Amino acid sequence: MNENKNKKSVSNILVSVAFLVFIAGFFGVSLFLEDKVFSESENRHLAGSPELSLDRVADGSFSKDFEAYVQDQFPERDGLMSLKTTSEKALGKKDNGLVYFGEDGYLFALEDIDMEQLDKNISYINKFAEENDIDMKIMVVPTASEVLNDKLPEHLYLNAEKNAFDAIEKGVDIPFEDVRDELKEHSDEYIYYRTDHHWTVLGAFYAYESISDRDVELDDYEIKEVSRDFLGTNYSKALLSTIGPDSIHRFDLENDKAKYRMEIYDKGIVTKRFDEPYDPEYLLQKDKYSYFLSGNNPVTVIEKSKKEETEKNTLVVKDSFAHCFIPFIAAERNIVVAADMRYYRNGLAELIEEYEIDEVLFLYNIVNFSNDRNIVFINR
Repeated sequence: MNENKNKKSVSNILVSVAFLVFIAGFFGVSLFLEDKVFSESENRHLAGSPELSLDRVADGSFSKDFEAYVQDQFPERDGLMSLKTTSEKALGKKDNGLVYFGEDGYLFALEDIDMEQLDKNISYINKFAEENDIDMKIMVVPTASEVLNDKLPEHLYLNAEKNAFDAIEKGVDIPFEDVRDELKEHSDEYIYYRTDHHWTVLGAFYAYESISDRDVELDDYEIKEVSRDFLGTNYSKALLSTIGPDSIHRFDLENDKAKYRMEIYDKGIVTKRFDEPYDPEYLLQKDKYSYFLSGNNPVTVIEKSKKEETEKNTLVVKDSFAHCFIPFIAAERNIVVAADMRYYRNGLAELIEEYEIDEVLFLYNIVNFSNDRNIVFINR
């Protein structure tokens, strides 16, 4: 028995020595390489070198931070990740732990739905509806996995999303716009990006068409391709060189003589101004989807130059799925105010009063609506 203990002790020592040698070697190499701060391929900031101290080693925080640092700063990381994903796909795996490998070049994100948080978010909206006498409704957008499920790997069934939609339909006290059937009717069209988790402008149009107060048709718009080299968030999780880029389009309402002004606010201060609800600078960057509404911001205000008494002022409480949808409703509203509760936490009452809001639209993707812990701030 003592012999087994001695063997185990020796094994632990060897593992510890190997770990220390690896740490020393990695830090030695890192002395000659500058840490990357931002990953263009993944559109996120990378982990920096962790602080080394006895306390942090003892409580495990150093090990956790060091693991993230190694993963983010490992030399030729993108190439190794691409090779790993290619190998897993060649071996017949359905996913790489981050995305499912779908048909026709589609990549589907592996996403979890927090039903407990979803129930809380439904209650926050119901409380807001009870305390505010204003027209409001909610539209929740399904994921590509739900609408394009025929492109998912064979024998893969995802039920969590359906359960979340059922909970919303039964739980919210305001009109619920369920656009799943509408989108599924057009599932053979380009309504979701292959390399990104967002819907395309065409997908957003079909949802807009189904809830609009007006009779709108696709022929009413001039469709322009603004980019043909968009590689989105799902591509960044796989880095599969065999997957081609997506195209991004914008829909301009023909014969629309109105002029628009878009202003981005942060803490009540205008940080950016545009003469349309688009930011062309993003087309030169990795995050091309942020062309719509200039990406994620606390408050965005789109105002039409020519006001009409019959048109309303609308507040959209949203995530990024609303960004390519909002230009459609901007054409039939005097003012559209978009609030992102991840960055704006002052409650909605102030915005409703300042912009004389007539109606509120909650517009989220199902995963974000289920998991977002910031919706509570609508009632401040």
